[in-house]
Amino acid sequence: MSVIVIGSSGGGTATLGHTDAQDLLKTINNELEKILFDGSDQLLKHGILYALFISCEVSMDSVNEDRDIATLWTVGLDDNGKKGETSIFQVRPHHTGLLRDVNLKAKELEERVLAPAILQKSSSVKGIICISCDPKCVNFSSLSAAAKTKLPVTGSGGTSLSAAATSHVGLTIVGNVGGSVATTTYTRAVSYSHALSKAWNASYSPFTKRDTDSRKPKISSILDSSLPSFLAVCVTCKLLDLIIKDTSGAETDASHGGDALVATLTNHQFMNLLHYQALPSVCSVVAATSLAPEHGSTAVMAAVIASMSSWGSILAGLFAGWLVSLMIGRVLFMSIRLGIPATMTNILTAGFVGSTIALLFHGSGIVIALYQLTDFIRAMVRTTPSFGSWDGRGYGFSLGCIFCYGSKVGWYHSIFLPIILIEMERGEASIWGTIDECALVLVSAGICAANMLLTKDTITRRGLKINLFCGDFIEVAYPYMERSAIVNLSAYIASGVATEILYSSDPLQVMSSAYFPFPVSIFLAQDCFRISLAMLSAFMISFLGMLLSIMIAPGVVLSKKQD
Repeated sequence: MSVIVIGSSGGGTATLGHTDAQDLLKTINNELEKILFDGSDQLLKHGILYALFISCEVSMDSVNEDRDIATLWTVGLDDNGKKGETSIFQVRPHHTGLLRDVNLKAKELEERVLAPAILQKSSSVKGIICISCDPKCVNFSSLSAAAKTKLPVTGSGGTSLSAAATSHVGLTIVGNVGGSVATTTYTRAVSYSHALSKAWNASYSPFTKRDTDSRKPKISSILDSSLPSFLAVCVTCKLLDLIIKDTSGAETDASHGGDALVATLTNHQFMNLLHYQALPSVCSVVAATSLAPEHGSTAVMAAVIASMSSWGSILAGLFAGWLVSLMIGRVLFMSIRLGIPATMTNILTAGFVGSTIALLFHGSGIVIALYQLTDFIRAMVRTTPSFGSWDGRGYGFSLGCIFCYGSKVGWYHSIFLPIILIEMERGEASIWGTIDECALVLVSAGICAANMLLTKDTITRRGLKINLFCGDFIEVAYPYMERSAIVNLSAYIASGVATEILYSSDPLQVMSSAYFPFPVSIFLAQDCFRISLAMLSAFMISFLGMLLSIMIAPGVVLSKKQD
């Protein structure tokens, strides 16, 4: 059993993805393949058998056939318009040119290929999807054939479907046909598949797992992927903080500096949004779109609304995004099963799912609990512990060594970076971010610098540049640490000494971050001298350890060069 898709990008410019023919046809095909028959485990053997879809960047409501360019996309046909390999789903551009010429090409293929495929005896075509089609001209042949054979027809585009019903007597239209305003590619694909499955007395669920479905990322991975926003907010807050301090005098002279006072208040409002709302919203959107990528912009809209109650808590933002990804598909499918049109379905999923989650968070106290949890985590990592007569000396050294070891055994992305981001959730820098810069980045830079002095190894030269000016690429030093006990020991000592310096006084004064040029990392800290001393210590100790290793066992360098 298979389906034919006909139509165009239509006139609904509010339809998201309406001009992306490849994505639309692939999404429809993926959903059709989830249809099951008679309770068996056999999925639909063929999704789309043939497709003729005309895509035009200009809305069809105002298009000029003799001036505007369009593209005819096909499935199941080769470049010459002949029947191709139907067992392999492939969307290909068949012809690009003036819309008038493209329409003629599509009409000719309809008459020569699609209509005969529908009318032939024992045809495998069991349904038609009509998307903003032209039932009176371009798509007349296939719809006439569908009316004769009583094939179920579903689709979207209110004007075209109404015209099809009146122009082709006996046409069997099924499903939640209607307008396409505010709909998305996925919304329409689910609606079409559900309509045809009901017409075929088959079962369909958009939650059916397929072999091609990708694994969903972990929450820690989602949080890590939000790093660019955390860094941007941190630097922006630092700069705005300096600007507000410079203009604070204007607040005391409102009579002469009314404009400055307004600007200062505006800065404070902007700072509050950066501190408390920006990053929870980012985490919510990234979580929703990562866990439910098929919903695209619908998930983005719902996640943004849901995050409005996650004030000051990235964990609440992540939780809101996760709930959006969980609910949005179910609300979508339930709406379609209840016969709600596609436009209203998308309003419910994109709008009311997000607002429902926001109200739930606002009234349940979840955000407050998560807010206090991250406050506790920050207090733990930013405090030097002391017990009895022990004043905390050596704690920083131990923590630096743990960082050095953990970075080599996979703890960085699973433990260290998430905690760094939790520290930064309100636009602040991070003490563990400073440890990252000193105990990992500068240690790696020192090893690269020593090796670069005696060799022309391009990888260490590149590693030094990236570590110093991008705050990344610590892995370049791992081979040297593995081959030489001296280099490995010096790296641990460098990490420990640098972190001990950071914790020798108030850690809050040296909060910063890696992933920046080292001068920017110094700029982010309040105690520039202490963070500079920690960086220099990490760099020099690892640098000297690498030089000593080269002098004692030069084979380490030779083996690296051979790699």
